[in-house]
Parts: sequence; structure tokens; C-alpha cells
Amino acid sequence: GYTATSALFWLPVVFAGLGRGALNYIPWATYNYMADVDEIVTGRRREGAFAGVMTFVRKMSQALAVILVGQVMQASGFVSKATEQSPQAIYAIVAVLGAGTIAMLIFGVLVSTRFRLTPGTHAILLEEIEHLRRGERTPSTPDNARVVEDLSGWSYDKLWGNNPVAAAGTR
Repeated sequence: GYTATSALFWLPVVFAGLGRGALNYIPWATYNYMADVDEIVTGRRREGAFAGVMTFVRKMSQALAVILVGQVMQASGFVSKATEQSPQAIYAIVAVLGAGTIAMLIFGVLVSTRFRLTPGTHAILLEEIEHLRRGERTPSTPDNARVVEDLSGWSYDKLWGNNPVAAAGTR
């Protein structure tokens, strides 16, 4: 059988550590900018709401992951305090920690590429927020309008509270 010193055991553990690091870093790195996107849509700052939702989703997804991994390990014949595991249990560990981590990383990369926030587009977003705060209702430039529409998913005339999302928050 395989032991805890086997490369087949430690390789997935290393990948899991890398995945876990990315899991903790990437969402919180982008989270800081979500309130800016929300502000241009709603005309309000709601950082607290975002922090609450992020924390709730993180805790729920972690709880679900623990349940699912536990079910997979149990189905594979994993024995908690055993010094050696069966080949089925080792394969399950490799699948969960190796393939599972890689699959989640790929999923995360695909999702994150759809959000086109860069230092340049963020600067434009902040510029347009200030533009709207000054009472302007038309974009400062057509290029800025395109960037803001891409980031928010709304046409420029529906920004700054002129949409159902903002209206729902005032009820």
C-alpha cells in the first residue's frame, strides 16, 4: 500500500495548498473593488453588505466542501487513524486534492477572466463615479462609457440608481 511518505500522497497535498492559497487570496483581492462597481450601479456605498455576503458564501462553500470530501473519503474506504490506506482511499485522496484542486483553479480562472477589472479600467470607473457625484448624467467620454458598461453590465443611462437593483435596495 501507500504510506504518508509516498509522493502520490504529498503531491496532491502541495497542489491543495496552492489551491487553498489562491482560494483565499483571489476573492478577497477582487472584493475591494466590487463596492466601486456597485456604487456606479446603485449610487450608494455598501461595503458592509459585500463583506457579509462574501463571508457567508465562503463559510457555506467550505462547509459543503468538508461534507463532500468526507463522503468521498468514507465511500473510498479511508480509515482515519490507519498508518496505511487502501489503494482506493489513496486514489480518492489524489482525486480530491489533485484533480479537484486543479478543476477548481481552472473554474476560478475562467470566472475571473469574465470580470475585466484592471488598474486602468478601475481608474476609469473611479473617474466616472466622481463624474456622476458631481451631478453629470452623461458619460465623460464614449470610451469611459464602454468600460463602465462592461464592468457593470448596465447601459450608462441605467447607472447611478436608475435601475431595478437600486430601486430594490430602497424599499
